[in-house]
Amino acid sequence: MIRILSVGDVFVDRPEPAAGFAPLAGLLATGDIVFGNCEGAHSRSADRAPQAKGPQVSAPENAEALRTLGFDVMSLANNHSVDGGHEGLRQTVAALRRHEIEAVGAGENLGEAFEARLLTRNSLTVAFVALSTVFPAGYEARAGVPGIAALRAHTFYVNPDPSCWNPGAAPQIVTAVDEDDCGTVEEAVRSAAARADVTVVGVHWGDPFRPFALTDCEPQVARLLVDAGADVVLGHHQHLLRGAAFLDGAPVFYGLGNIACDLPALAADLLRETPDAPYDDEDACLRTYGEYGIYPRAGYPLLPFHSDARRTVVARVDVDGTGVLDCGLYPCRIEPDGAVRPLRVADPRHGEDLAYLRTCLAHVPGPAELEPTESDGYAYWRLVPGG
Repeated sequence: MIRILSVGDVFVDRPEPAAGFAPLAGLLATGDIVFGNCEGAHSRSADRAPQAKGPQVSAPENAEALRTLGFDVMSLANNHSVDGGHEGLRQTVAALRRHEIEAVGAGENLGEAFEARLLTRNSLTVAFVALSTVFPAGYEARAGVPGIAALRAHTFYVNPDPSCWNPGAAPQIVTAVDEDDCGTVEEAVRSAAARADVTVVGVHWGDPFRPFALTDCEPQVARLLVDAGADVVLGHHQHLLRGAAFLDGAPVFYGLGNIACDLPALAADLLRETPDAPYDDEDACLRTYGEYGIYPRAGYPLLPFHSDARRTVVARVDVDGTGVLDCGLYPCRIEPDGAVRPLRVADPRHGEDLAYLRTCLAHVPGPAELEPTESDGYAYWRLVPGG
């Protein structure tokens, strides 16, 4: 048996990269393999992708925190890995390798981007594949062009009531996943599954500006991945937690939140690009960009997201040669200084966060339930099929 621990988005940009992560590192040390999404570039390249707004690029030294946390494999299939251009992407891969971390979901061409990473523990081989449905145009890898493993989806806006003229009414949103990209994804997952005992797919998807809700693309893609051979699906990008479900016995975690998304210079960067924007006034930002917009938040200089983004989790999946034995979530909180602290059962925030996750579950197709318990001294919520 091996234990796979996973988190959502990770981007470290702070004077002391490893500061605040000791409590979380203790929890992650209980895993045989640790996975996360590297939400940005660690690079000194002067390049910048022209599409990057508020680019997430930090010095390579910040990758030290990733090794301190014990990551074994990290996804680069996201909407920020190419913010530092192609050279920035290369330097990020090199920074991860210097710390003995496998990078998945990006490469020098389309084939490399979709190539699985195989890790063996206790005589079990686990394959990791990563892809993103959310990315700026041009970030996707192509034949002979570096980039990320991308799965495009086309969005259509439909009149919700064709029998009624109602100008300005909110449309129904319908998503269709690109058939060519589906074929590439299916081939990558099937190839990985043929070479491994367990196949894990990380996928960047969803809407970061709404709590709880899934886009209609997410269940579509989850079904595609499980049908192709994924045993575990790990979702990220939304910064706000999402629910989880089982598809044919495979756990699908739709949104693991973030353990770090350090953006200390966000206001200054955005004000340079849009001098008339109110990024230095939180009340004005609330009126302009809404409750769940991305702008600096008082008391949390590194984390410019809604207070719900301070709730986060570590996903746990125990597997052996027969499949998934157990899975669930360790609840954690991000503190004002960026420290990440796993919760104990006695922590008064434990009950609040359990109620929050149960609300997330209510928005996910396919019933699942959380059974609160304790593991290694930490609060642990076992995920089980619902009634």
